Amino acid sequence: MLGRIFIAYLENVITADELKRLWQAIHVAFMGDLLKFLDAKELPTESQESWMELLVPSGLVRVIGGKTIDEVGEIYYEVTPIGNKLRNAYSQVVTE
Repeated sequence: MLGRIFIAYLENVITADELKRLWQAIHVAFMGDLLKFLDAKELPTESQESWMELLVPSGLVRVIGGKTIDEVGEIYYEVTPIGNKLRNAYSQVVTE
């Protein structure tokens, strides 16, 4: 995974700062959760998936609260901009 991210950097898909942030996020996250994150076809804007909760410490996902009166007290998760960068960089690199 780190190799694919590095190739994305070499191909100017991500910047040097983004590369460092992504390496740190990958280091913090559990690989199984990362693979679910990367393999998901489409990530919902508001999710209650348990594996997304576990990615919060990595910075790839953030916590958001309910936005309507019916959702008061509900906790959802959404992908952060750096999380989207990881998904984009990972999918851009073709492996042979």
